[in-house]
Amino acid sequence: MFETGNKNMIKAINLIGMALLIALAGCKQTQSETPSIPIIQISTPESNNSEVKEINLNAFNFFVAISYPEFTEQDLRDSETMSFVFDRFMEDTIFSSCAENAGIVVDNKTIDNFIQLELTNMTFKLQTEEQQNMYRKEIKRRLLIKNFLHSQVLAKIKVTDDEIEAYYLKNQSLYTKEKQYCIRQVQLETKELADKFRMDYSKGNKSFKEHAEMTMKGNEHELAPCLPLNSFPEPFQRSIRKMKPGSISKVLKLDYGDKTLYHVLMLERIIPEVDYSLEETASNIKRILEKRQIERRLAEMKGDFKKKHRIQILHENLPFTYLKPENRRRDS
Repeated sequence: MFETGNKNMIKAINLIGMALLIALAGCKQTQSETPSIPIIQISTPESNNSEVKEINLNAFNFFVAISYPEFTEQDLRDSETMSFVFDRFMEDTIFSSCAENAGIVVDNKTIDNFIQLELTNMTFKLQTEEQQNMYRKEIKRRLLIKNFLHSQVLAKIKVTDDEIEAYYLKNQSLYTKEKQYCIRQVQLETKELADKFRMDYSKGNKSFKEHAEMTMKGNEHELAPCLPLNSFPEPFQRSIRKMKPGSISKVLKLDYGDKTLYHVLMLERIIPEVDYSLEETASNIKRILEKRQIERRLAEMKGDFKKKHRIQILHENLPFTYLKPENRRRDS
């Protein structure tokens, strides 16, 4: 049920920075490990285990190099950009810790197999031992998160037919396509020209398009946009309401700032309102509800982890000024 859709949903919600692992294969040479400066400390106050897990600056720097190879020096100095990246790294850290707490294991053999199968385009063995260790840690962390998502989140997501139907009934207006009006028009610079066009068309035996071609230099008459009534200017709406397919409007005056134009409309056809059935919309609704369940479950897991653990961010050790989301000017 969630075979191919899972990867798309993970990518869509974009909550934990799960860039495709194969992206590691194309990474440029990374800088050597920096001294082990701690930036995050995680402990469990209510546990007998007094061990404090430390996440060091070198791990964050490597995450940035792997996940954002396009970053410039300016990006790396921008506090808003780096604060957003740090949030992504923090979420990855929480979910990889959740994976370890759930008993999920990624052993050296699994990492070796990944390197052999997926990193064939990278001269992995030419990296320094220090750099190889950093790659191995990053591969392990991402595989932990991937396996955690599949076993603890995606495998437990279930949307029933009743839930799909309830959503459809509650949001039926979303699955109704409004009546569409297909309009051709001419726009002329004087009312006299517009009146003459209207009179000549009424007396002649040519189509609106043919008559417009004889009158206008442009090709606006060739366009017959099919739009809901409220998409047209108000004077057009009032006229269209009274028209039948094949009929033309009176001359309509429209002001465009300091310029005035005179329009004659022809209602080419009306496309009736369409209601999309539950059967037609079920798969789309299912994806919406699955995404909501995933977001809710991830938020719950993150909240539970924060309740059970003390997470301390050592802001003074970060190479940028961390800004909380509410203090940022933009979404990165």
